[in-house]
Amino acid sequence: DNTMTATSQKGGNTSANVPQPSTLNVYKKISIIRRPEDSLTYEDAGGNVKTVSAVELGEALHATQPNTNDSDTAANKQQQQQQAKKQKQDIPVPLIRAVGGYECDISATFQQPLSYVRYHRATPQELKDQLEYVLDAEDEAWLASKNSKLEESTKTTTKTTATATTTTPAQPQPQRLTFDLLELMMDILEKETGFESIITTHTAYEVFAQKIPQLFSIFPAKQAKHSNSTTTTTAKQIISDVYNYWMHKRSKLKRPLFRRFWPVTSTDDTNPHLVFRPREKEKYKLRKKRQNDMDSYHKLQRLRRDFDTVRAVLALIRRREQVARVQLQLHMERHRQDLFELLDTSGSPARQVVARGDGTTTPA
Repeated sequence: DNTMTATSQKGGNTSANVPQPSTLNVYKKISIIRRPEDSLTYEDAGGNVKTVSAVELGEALHATQPNTNDSDTAANKQQQQQQAKKQKQDIPVPLIRAVGGYECDISATFQQPLSYVRYHRATPQELKDQLEYVLDAEDEAWLASKNSKLEESTKTTTKTTATATTTTPAQPQPQRLTFDLLELMMDILEKETGFESIITTHTAYEVFAQKIPQLFSIFPAKQAKHSNSTTTTTAKQIISDVYNYWMHKRSKLKRPLFRRFWPVTSTDDTNPHLVFRPREKEKYKLRKKRQNDMDSYHKLQRLRRDFDTVRAVLALIRRREQVARVQLQLHMERHRQDLFELLDTSGSPARQVVARGDGTTTPA
């Protein structure tokens, strides 16, 4: 304690009790502090042996750590945010929104059966009969805008009728395109197109007249002849508006609205938003299927006969080359004998020459 006080009075250098770095001795045991009563004995750079208690060592190390102010922390956070903005990554991040009344609206009535739950893949007819399309936020915004225009048209029609007649006219039924009708119309347009070419407006009108008769009960099929109802919206106009919106949304997406009508994603496409790529075929299979059939047996027999023929031909070629080598050696011997008879005048017999197997000759 006296040492710590004296040190602080001199100038606040609390690092005097901290062991200074020195040469590491690999043969010396490492001191391990397990309890507050333990002490650390070390040797400083001057060779002096010093002892520091665990409490003093902890206080000195804590005092030497730099103080982190709030301004420094905020600056570090701002710097990290700037670095994160620089690293632009095109990774789709899903947005999660908690639904408040989910537990009240949807009760937990599912009971786990004793057997496995098997997925029943719907048939094409079942997919055609059930409703698959679900309105999104863009559809809801368009529907709200369309219904507001219909309400304005209804009010204009009511005012025109009231001006033309002296009696108070009955309030007409408001024309509104409901969520269910828009979902059904979008679903029918997608399924009627499918993998084929896009249907026309005339074909869509006929399909809607057959499958959605309630649409024509809300909106009249034709415009009335009297002049004071020129602003009434007909079913043909509604179908044309929905058809144009569906075409705009489909061209904006550049693919069908239903996932099952999308083309297969190419393996070379690097867009992270496109999924379900086909598996690449393995070039080398680890296990090869072997079958013991007669065709393979006959192929192996023909292959063995071909190898026997090749071996016999190679044996004949080797024998031919050996005969040619012996014949060449005989020609060489005859040539030497002729030269000896022409050039030697001593009368002594010529020395015999022995031929080796490698083609060279040595005197006997």
